[in-house]
Amino acid sequence: MEVIASCKDFLDDTVKYQLIRRYQDRYYIRFELESGFIAELPVSEIPTGKNVVKLITDKPSEMIKIVNAFRQKGDWTETSYVQSTIIDCLLYSGDMPMTQASKIWSKLSRHEDLVQEMYNMIVEERPGIRSVKAAGFTARKLMDITQMTLIGAYLFMVSLREDPEKALPQLKDMVVDKQTTGYDET
Repeated sequence: MEVIASCKDFLDDTVKYQLIRRYQDRYYIRFELESGFIAELPVSEIPTGKNVVKLITDKPSEMIKIVNAFRQKGDWTETSYVQSTIIDCLLYSGDMPMTQASKIWSKLSRHEDLVQEMYNMIVEERPGIRSVKAAGFTARKLMDITQMTLIGAYLFMVSLREDPEKALPQLKDMVVDKQTTGYDET
C-alpha cells in the first residue's frame, strides 16, 4: 500500500483520510468510521467526472468532501466496504475474472470470521485482535508453511472447515519444509 496524499478532518484531527494505491492503478480513499472501522472507498466508484487522483493530490482536503458526498448518496455500510475490498483483492491481486471472484466471495462469505480477518489482512496488513483458525491452522501459518497466497490461505481455511478429511491430506502434500513443520513421514 502506497500513501499518495493524506489530510486530517477539520472537526476532529484524530480522523485521517488517505489516498492510497493498493494495486497497480487502483486507488482508494482510506478513512475511519465512527465505530473505529477502517474503510476504503474505491476511487473508481466515485462518479465525479474529474480525475479524482489529481484533484486529491493537488488538494488533499478534497477527500473529506468526496467521502461525505459519496456516503450520503450511496448505501455503503461496513459490510459493503468489506465485500468491495475483498472482491477488489481477488480481481486485482489475484488477477481473475469477476465470475471467479464472485464464486470465491460466495465461498468465503459462508464464514464471517474468515471474511473479517481477511479484510483486516488486506487493509491493515495484519490479522485482527484474535486469530481465526481452521483445523488448528491460521492463514498466516498456512502461508508460512506452504506457498499459498493470502487468497489461497483463506480459501483453504474454508476447505479445512468444511471438509477436513479431504483438506488435511492435501495440506500435507503442499508443505514446503516437511521436517521443520512436523510433516516429515520418516
